[in-house]
Amino acid sequence: MLGFLKRLFGARQQTSFGYAPAIGGGRTVRQFAIGDYNAKLMTNIKSIGSVEYTHILAVYGTDGNPVFFTAAEVNSMADHFGGGSHYLGVFNGAGHSSIEDNDKWANLEIFAEESIKIVKDHFGVSE
Repeated sequence: MLGFLKRLFGARQQTSFGYAPAIGGGRTVRQFAIGDYNAKLMTNIKSIGSVEYTHILAVYGTDGNPVFFTAAEVNSMADHFGGGSHYLGVFNGAGHSSIEDNDKWANLEIFAEESIKIVKDHFGVSE
């Protein structure tokens, strides 16, 4: 499996980001700057592992290494326990937190708008 991922993404230098969404790719729909950071909005995520992701906003520092992620995570237990179809999750490098479960996180534009607000708040970007 590791060999497959290296071939898929090319040999990349390991970063010290820590805990991040486990994905094997996706379709990039937009790339843009948030302050001094670069962001990539992805959808149609190929999840690896038990958590399924619908959308991800990946944020990179000036060195090209990831520094923050938000993710629309499928709520696989919604049918059994209720709640929204997706969680809005945040990965800050040290860990993960779920902000809210709601059906609206399945919508790419709503997810992107809220994710950008979260990133700006996290990094103190006022623009």
